[in-house]
Amino acid sequence: MRFFCLYSSDIMIIITSRRGNSVGNKIQDNDSINELGKIIKTTKVLNPILKLLNIDSGIDINKITKEYADLLTLNDDFNMYYHDRGWIAHESLNIDVLKFCVSTAKAGDIDRGEETLIEYYEGELKNFEKYSYRKHFYDRQELLNLAIEDYFSGRYHSSIPIALLSADGIINDIEPTGLFARETDLEVWDSISGHGSGLKSLVSLLSKNRKKTSTDSISLPYRNGILHGRDINYYNKFVAIKSFALLIYLADWIRENDVKSSF
Repeated sequence: MRFFCLYSSDIMIIITSRRGNSVGNKIQDNDSINELGKIIKTTKVLNPILKLLNIDSGIDINKITKEYADLLTLNDDFNMYYHDRGWIAHESLNIDVLKFCVSTAKAGDIDRGEETLIEYYEGELKNFEKYSYRKHFYDRQELLNLAIEDYFSGRYHSSIPIALLSADGIINDIEPTGLFARETDLEVWDSISGHGSGLKSLVSLLSKNRKKTSTDSISLPYRNGILHGRDINYYNKFVAIKSFALLIYLADWIRENDVKSSF
């Protein structure tokens, strides 16, 4: 059983959904999101009847309908604009940050959105201990703390490889093939981070073959190019924070995968 919530100043709707048979083409096609839409439509039909019976449901259905419509495509829009820059939507991503980044991208200022993401994930790094409740992160916490210290000291050359190696090792604890292997199944039913347009697609991008040694600056944490010594000029803030963001995506993915495994 899976829970999905929509928060409103008037009401919090909580619904449950059972595992489906496939992953939709878009995140908005996820079963839990579709079921919530059906509940809102049903409530919209019932509300006038309740009013005729002098029953106050306490639900501002028009407001909730608008909020649902506004939120419906946010994750897909975010991935459309930011995926190729190394960012993906995920379960714990702050909703206000998500909205702001999508709105600025639509306005043609995606660089401003990316600056906001850097600030957001730097804030997450300052509180990274909250992820250590998971054994996969707890075992690596001391090393990751050193890498985070290196990040804030501008030592990107050392923090980036540690973040990438940790990401690979964490998934290797769960999937024997590791994070960057083609045969590793990263799709999770009814998930944001585990959607085909999320972690799976991002890892494919970061696993791109880097066959020639290059001294050009890069903005994506290409795993093979960095760890195999091909992308020599890799050590910058963009690559570093995106390497750490990958770990946060994994934390959400692990939680979603655990839900899947419980069925």
